[in-house]
Formats: sequence, structure tokens, C-alpha cells
Amino acid sequence: DRLPRAERLTTDGEPLRYGAREAIGLAAWKAGDVDTARSFFTELQEDFGTPAGIKRRAGLMVELIEAEHGAKDAPAANAPAKPVADDAEASEAQSPPQPSDAPPAAAKPNQPPA
Repeated sequence: DRLPRAERLTTDGEPLRYGAREAIGLAAWKAGDVDTARSFFTELQEDFGTPAGIKRRAGLMVELIEAEHGAKDAPAANAPAKPVADDAEASEAQSPPQPSDAPPAAAKPNQPPA
């Protein structure tokens, strides 16, 4: 019953719009409407006019929602993960071996076992 009153405060130009948007996002999250909550918090994060404290809390809420429900554009949980080589392996695989400036090591004669 309070939602319509809060929604009127969210329009541009309203002095309490950021707090009202945060409150609606929290109410949506508490009600289990993750998509609406994520939308409100993401908008608060991206709006240059959002006060720093609200922007910080909105960022925390987006992180919490993504931790619980996954990122909105994340691949499906059952999709196989593509293996990623570390930087050293990737650069070795892409570039041919370079000649060394050091002289070649002297060949050691085979020694019989002791």
C-alpha cells in the first residue's frame, strides 16, 4: 500500500528520489523480486547524481544479489567452463621460441652408473 507513494518520489527532480529508489529496491529484494531489485540498485550505481552512501549500498546489494542468484548476463550454471591458460602458457603457445644469446651447452659423455 505504501509502494505507490514511494514510486511518486522516484521521478527525476524529486529531492528524495535516490532514497525512495533504494527503499523500493530493498522492498523488492525482501519480497523475492530479484530482477526488480537488481534493476533499481544497478540504476542507482550508474546514476552520476546518486549520493555516495546510497551508491555504495547499491553496489553492495548488486554484489549480494549476484552472489546469491548469479550475474544477470552470466552463462548458464550447467554450461561447461572453458579452460584458460595462465599468461606464461598463453604467451609460449602463441610465440615461437627465440634463439638464445648464450653458447650451446657442451655435450656430456655418457657415464656408466656407479
